[in-house]
Amino acid sequence: MALDRHDGEQAIALLRPVIVPQTSEDLRAIGLRVYSYALLIEGMWDELMPMLETNAALIGAEELSRYAQTARELGRTVEADRIGALVPRPRPANDFG
Repeated sequence: MALDRHDGEQAIALLRPVIVPQTSEDLRAIGLRVYSYALLIEGMWDELMPMLETNAALIGAEELSRYAQTARELGRTVEADRIGALVPRPRPANDFG
């Protein structure tokens, strides 16, 4: 696989057709996660950030947290904070259920 070789450019080219809205939600979610990682390793922040913001719910909290951590490790603290803000926070329990 392209990402096994750290070939983000090839992974991006292969995944672009999969992440269109017409793709099934399950396949699109997987494609978006891998596509996001490929953008991240290629340093394509201008494309990555809006894509994460638009698709945060489909990508999921666990993956978003990983991307935020990786961004922080790469010294991209502004982007790491933006990604971290997309991670849903647990709602506090209340007395009503």
